[in-house]
Amino acid sequence: MKKITLLLLVMFSLATYGQTVSVFDFESDFPGRWGTNGNPANQGGFVDNVNFSIVDNPSISGINTSAKVGKFHRLKSGLWWALAWFDINPLTIGDGKTKYLHISVYKPLASDVCIQLKDKVPGPTLQTAEVKNTTQTKVNEWQELVFAIKNPNTHTGDGIYKILEVKPDFVNSPPSGRLEDDIDIYFDNIYVNDDPNPVVPVEPIEEIIIHDFESDFPGRSGTNGNPGNQAAFEDNVNFTVVDNPSVSGINKSAKVGKFQRLKSGLWWALTWFDIEPLTIKAGQTHYLHISVYKPLASDVCIQLKDKVPGPTLQTAEVKNSTQTKINEWQELVFAIKNPNTLTGDGIYKILEVKPDFVNNTPALVSDRLDNDIDIYFDNIYINGDPNPVESTPTSTKASERRDIKAWISSDGDIHVEKPDSSGWAKLYSANGILLYDSSIPAGISKITPTSKHSVYILKINEKAFKLLQ
Repeated sequence: MKKITLLLLVMFSLATYGQTVSVFDFESDFPGRWGTNGNPANQGGFVDNVNFSIVDNPSISGINTSAKVGKFHRLKSGLWWALAWFDINPLTIGDGKTKYLHISVYKPLASDVCIQLKDKVPGPTLQTAEVKNTTQTKVNEWQELVFAIKNPNTHTGDGIYKILEVKPDFVNSPPSGRLEDDIDIYFDNIYVNDDPNPVVPVEPIEEIIIHDFESDFPGRSGTNGNPGNQAAFEDNVNFTVVDNPSVSGINKSAKVGKFQRLKSGLWWALTWFDIEPLTIKAGQTHYLHISVYKPLASDVCIQLKDKVPGPTLQTAEVKNSTQTKINEWQELVFAIKNPNTLTGDGIYKILEVKPDFVNNTPALVSDRLDNDIDIYFDNIYINGDPNPVESTPTSTKASERRDIKAWISSDGDIHVEKPDSSGWAKLYSANGILLYDSSIPAGISKITPTSKHSVYILKINEKAFKLLQ
């Protein structure tokens, strides 16, 4: 029942940041000349194909799972500003506009990186300013850096650049006094767009079915505050598994949970049941989904605990006020995270559902309800998607009920689940290279990119998504 998905982690419009222009991804040979300068300590080695080359990725991991990268062999005997340079396809920077150049680096030490665009080497006629980035924090791990690029103030009109210089260890002190030996510095996936934010790795949230009520409860179950006391923890009379009262809409499953909400109960009366240990990752927000069928519209509240009564660890009570449908199935979503006092992951073993969470104190529930009422809920699962299911599903399993779902498998292929009908899929690298362009049928499809990357833009018909490895 478990399925690792990326669930369209970030909804993404291709138009959000304008056109993404690939500068170079090192998956093919250099498009023209290339070399170094100041490495070794002179300015004569412009066409130096020894110390700057295309090699295998030293660490296919994190944000960069591509096969090939650029390698700059930084000599201890070189100048402090030593650089790598190479011809690029003409790159236009619009008049008066700021663009953002992205580059992923993998370095054995943390130091500033500097880039500059020119129209030719040596002796450029047109060049941007040197732009320095001081945000590198990761050592021997891929990290994306971003540089704000604009034409010089002395230039009117668009600027057209044909050379990129990368100074990947831009520290104003002699390397011979800083470095014990020559070092290798790698960089990759260079592209330009309007987005000032670097790509950062996001660990995917596993989609887990908590309970679909097609079988009995996995352990204990009961209520609290229903009837009006806190003693009936294992109350198996007012909370049961029953036939679905309305096999329709988003829920065509056979069995559901039923809570008989007593008029004599407390306003916060709840159901609870044991669940398989559920891990909420440190620092991440997870989204718990639950379908409800109720004879009145009222708030629903949920809470996770490690035990009842007297939990040692519990999340906050999370309330959802979006229910609008009466006697019709509706999915509600709750944002779940660990308490701020917790360091590390949280592991929970109890789910509490307060399905009629109306604090009308001092008035009683008996003043609000004419009779006891039956409240049903079903298909409880957790993932990284904040959006509720609103359309008619093709299956009752939560892991099969998303509108469109996509994930990257361990072999680097893209898997797309499109339940309703066929469509047209286009897959791009983060720097705008088209990797796949074809129709896909309804159901689950596999897309094998022409080259593997850590970040993809997937466009299906008019929807676009950003996928991270």
